[in-house]
Amino acid sequence: PGMVAQRTGAEPAALPEQPEGCTAPATRWRARAVRAGLRLDAACGGRWRTVQGAAPAAITFAGADGMVATQNGTVRRAYRGTVTATRLGSRAVAVVNTVAMEDYLRAVVPSESSPSWPDEALKAQAVAARSYAAREARGRAARSFDVYDTTRSQAYPGAAILDSAWRPVRSREHPRSDAAIAATAGLHVTVDGVPALTQFGASNGGATAASPLPYMTVQTDPWDARAMRNPRLAWTHSIAAAELGRRARVGQVTAVEVLGREGAGPWGGRLTALRIVGTSGARTVSGDGAIRSMFGTASSMFTFTPAPAPAAS
Repeated sequence: PGMVAQRTGAEPAALPEQPEGCTAPATRWRARAVRAGLRLDAACGGRWRTVQGAAPAAITFAGADGMVATQNGTVRRAYRGTVTATRLGSRAVAVVNTVAMEDYLRAVVPSESSPSWPDEALKAQAVAARSYAAREARGRAARSFDVYDTTRSQAYPGAAILDSAWRPVRSREHPRSDAAIAATAGLHVTVDGVPALTQFGASNGGATAASPLPYMTVQTDPWDARAMRNPRLAWTHSIAAAELGRRARVGQVTAVEVLGREGAGPWGGRLTALRIVGTSGARTVSGDGAIRSMFGTASSMFTFTPAPAPAAS
């Protein structure tokens, strides 16, 4: 009830409260991929019934109150704006939420930073998140979506979590972050008129990372160490010499030589290159991604400590 569905290239049409053939009002709707397109079904009387046969490749749902409730597995969420189902194949459907930038940020900012942070910190997060989303959108102009809803882009959990009765049980928005978004409305960080890549993370280990972009340079950050309850600030990771040798294909590892670091932060900063020496050869590993993959770490800012000798029996 109160839902509207729109086929690609068609005018919006109100979904009937009780579709023909249903013995009770519809409680849910779905667009299901079939061989000829998308089929529109309604859940009524305890079962799904087909309301409309094969339709074009996309159907958009909108709520009269500006919200659309969705279900993925057992998780139910409410999203602002509209939700579009696009047929990818005879059994696959892609789902995209179309929402205004400022409404999108209302769920992003309190998910990426604590609403308890100072006002200026929340404003900075709002500007960074807005700029990052704008930058991502420019890079996906030919795609059906602008940003992912996970930390692959930015955490975007929608407006609210719903219970089994479709009632809101947890808002993913917050008045303080809403105020920060409103105070910075439309404000972006740009370089030469283009939205900047304003990446951010939970911790930088005391220094920002190098980037091919001229405005993203290595800088020390003494404030990172002052963050309270930051589990990513300091960590340990172990890897057996035999496992490292297998990954590097050098046999039994005899030494690991550091060849380069970025130059800022603990131990001289993030590793840029190292050499793994083993009984059957040696291998040089270069670049942040390759180093992290080789050792299985979340960062390349680390140093090496030999494993303690086994205790005497």
